[in-house]
Amino acid sequence: GPPVPDFGGSISVFEGYAEFTAPLVKDRPGFELLSVDASARVGSYDIENVGTVFSFRGGIQYAPVKDIRFRASYARAQRAPDLTELFSPPRGDFDDVSDICDGVTPTTAGRIATNCRANSGIQALFASQAESGAPQLFDQSGTSIYSPNAGNLDLKEETADTFTAGAVFTPTFLPRFTLAVDYYNIRIKDAITAYGNQDILSQCYDSDLAPAVNSFCGDITRNPNNGQLSGITQREFNLAGFRTSGLDVAAEYRFDLKDIGIPGNWSLRYDATHLLKYETSFVGLTGLVTTDQRGELTSGTFKYRARGSLSWRSDGLTLRWTAIYYGKIYDSLDRLDDYRTFKASNPNAEYPMFLNIPGVWQHNVYAGYNFKIRDADLRLYGGVTNLFDRVSPLLPAGDVLSGSTNNYDPTYDVAGRRFYLGATLNF
Repeated sequence: GPPVPDFGGSISVFEGYAEFTAPLVKDRPGFELLSVDASARVGSYDIENVGTVFSFRGGIQYAPVKDIRFRASYARAQRAPDLTELFSPPRGDFDDVSDICDGVTPTTAGRIATNCRANSGIQALFASQAESGAPQLFDQSGTSIYSPNAGNLDLKEETADTFTAGAVFTPTFLPRFTLAVDYYNIRIKDAITAYGNQDILSQCYDSDLAPAVNSFCGDITRNPNNGQLSGITQREFNLAGFRTSGLDVAAEYRFDLKDIGIPGNWSLRYDATHLLKYETSFVGLTGLVTTDQRGELTSGTFKYRARGSLSWRSDGLTLRWTAIYYGKIYDSLDRLDDYRTFKASNPNAEYPMFLNIPGVWQHNVYAGYNFKIRDADLRLYGGVTNLFDRVSPLLPAGDVLSGSTNNYDPTYDVAGRRFYLGATLNF
């Protein structure tokens, strides 16, 4: 595989923390429960740009009656860079990359084309094509590009501010039912991450700054004979930030059907995330660049994902059916924006193929049986993962940004239907 160089380094840190929970009121009219909690942590790092950091959290819970409990918290968390993020030299990796110069000719208008033509390899290609009488066109020959990752000794800590608020419902009129709904809002500044390959290409070529003096272009290498991408180095930086918000919903109902002659205990569970916002931003050559990635498969950010299960237990036997749903999603919001911009001046423009990816269901079944052998507990179990053999939608490389060279996205199941058997013995 790609080379991974040897490297070393060390980090020393001294930390201290404290936390407490204080129930203030309990079992009083209008105050079934009122409690607060808080925690704090101080860390001192020997990393030059980190030094001393301070993290904290505060929360409150309030239940006016037994049926409902409200909760909220605010926290500041900080994470110092790790060994790899600090010390690693470029280490091997391959990514699927769509070359921004693809389709450029000697006469293509615009600054992207102008900057692409400034590359000596692309100039050599055009010269060779002209000499042989072939059409002069730069055409990307493959999407799998060597894209090593590298550390950065100038990193400092990243800081996250997190706010959550929600409620837990346990209605007395419906025993053994629980519903939890929570809103979350997370903002990270100075996030430690690398510029994406597409961002590096865009900042290099879609710029008024000449490639020779553009720092982003310094991380791009091309074949000197034909201009094909031969490498893009992704270095770690404290980029501008990240922000996300959404709703988490969890519900569970435990019941039995013994009144109608069906033995055992049942459990019905539902867990889902509704993504309201997912934005990343970084400081480019012309200022802050904010990218909306909500509902984009290239970022793996589904607007809606859910998991549901139905379980039955009786006398050591457990049966469970689980359904997983990946919501509808776009291949790439950049592709969508490009289409909308192009269609504004070209009303008959065709909608891009494979841009809209439908929702995908996956079903799993499980069975287990517990029994005793003398003083030991034995559990036999088995099941089928992906019962109906649903795998990643067809995402052809070259036509989409989220597909791999094998035309799938690993966010989904790529192995298909499979079976397993197992045993656990405790003694």
